[in-house]
Amino acid sequence: SIAFLMMSVPFHIGERVECRTAGQLYDGIGIIEEVSFDLKNGGTPVYPAFRIRFEEKAYEEMSDEQWYTEICLERLEQHVSTR
Repeated sequence: SIAFLMMSVPFHIGERVECRTAGQLYDGIGIIEEVSFDLKNGGTPVYPAFRIRFEEKAYEEMSDEQWYTEICLERLEQHVSTR
């Protein structure tokens, strides 16, 4: 079921991630806006795709949003103030 699959998703809406095409070519940094298991978005019934809204793009010509799979994303550490 989708509920079970959602429990195993490695990234979640609102997380900040670094994005790389094919896990290699740096595309930028963005926020996860949507998680999809739909093939039209690049997901599969087992491996989801993530729609990223870019905050920082490697190339100005890139679209403001793009779909990525897990292998293309790396979670960025949250910086917490200790003051």
